[in-house]
Amino acid sequence: MKVRWHFLLGLAAAMTVPASAQVTKLNVQGPYVQAASGMTFPEAVDDFRRVSVLQYKPDGSDMSAGYVRRQPNAEIVATAYSFPSPTPPAADAGQPVDQVRNNVCRAVAGGIVRDMRAANPSLKPLQADQPTLTQNGVAQNGYHAVYSMTVPTFMNRQQEAVKDEVYIFCYAGGKWTVEYRFTYPAATDAGASIAQFMNDLKWTFAQ
Repeated sequence: MKVRWHFLLGLAAAMTVPASAQVTKLNVQGPYVQAASGMTFPEAVDDFRRVSVLQYKPDGSDMSAGYVRRQPNAEIVATAYSFPSPTPPAADAGQPVDQVRNNVCRAVAGGIVRDMRAANPSLKPLQADQPTLTQNGVAQNGYHAVYSMTVPTFMNRQQEAVKDEVYIFCYAGGKWTVEYRFTYPAATDAGASIAQFMNDLKWTFAQ
């Protein structure tokens, strides 16, 4: 199984990554720019503060930045990933390129969700849809799933009921996949804060 375990402020969350990855925690001050893509991860996004920058491949092409909104009993742990999208197959005559890319992205999202569920058997599906996120004036189609589960520890609280959301958008800047993970107490209404985070973490991929 291609899984990484990411421990962030007492929360254990399973994330997908190539099995050969070696996770390196980077000591970063100020905005972090992923050299391979040009994507910038600032120290803060709205009321979220960055708490980690992790690199999963030596060439820096696969990385994440972790953020936390520290509102008592309504915390949100957010992780934003940037890694290359698969090279799409050649389109058949008359087949739109966007359709080919959407098919590839659906497979990417399906693999991420399968690995999440395999690593967390207690996950209970609540919702799945295909959202649109506008970045730099371009509407990006993606995939979204929401789950509930109980984790042993969350923000130093034991046996916490939480919701876990994943968003996947492919071919950002023509090449990159952006994955977001959000975990928060199940009773928290996090929708507006999550939407604002994704809107305000601007994509700066080099074209």
